[in-house]
Amino acid sequence: MALQPVPAPQRSSRSGDRNLEVLESSPHTRFRQKLEETNDLGEALRSVLADLFVLKIVTWVAAEGDTEPQPGHRLRTEIDLIDGDVENEVGVEFLEGREYASLRPFHEQQVLNGRDTISSNVHTLLQLAREAAQFLKENRNKP
Repeated sequence: MALQPVPAPQRSSRSGDRNLEVLESSPHTRFRQKLEETNDLGEALRSVLADLFVLKIVTWVAAEGDTEPQPGHRLRTEIDLIDGDVENEVGVEFLEGREYASLRPFHEQQVLNGRDTISSNVHTLLQLAREAAQFLKENRNKP
């Protein structure tokens, strides 16, 4: 079996569909843009915080032209960093003895690598907090 990489489509997770994993820009960039657009700190924070607290890892086998995983062709792990909930989905094609079972260790390694993502999210939160403090300081006396 030869696997060919297929580029993932670029989409935004802000559409309301929780399964859209690819973000068009970083949370930090979206925060700054929203803050500049609205001049509303609360709205800017709300626009990015949800993405920072849920780690989503998806491994799926795609045919050329696929933009969504076909039933049974996806491994998905979602970790809620606040509640500690972990949700796993194992497509039937990844079960022992099935065509893509050899990809399970790859997905498991990606979940372990998620620690780096968590660390990055904490760093982003600290940056957002600094920017929020600066925004409040600069706008303290504005009507």
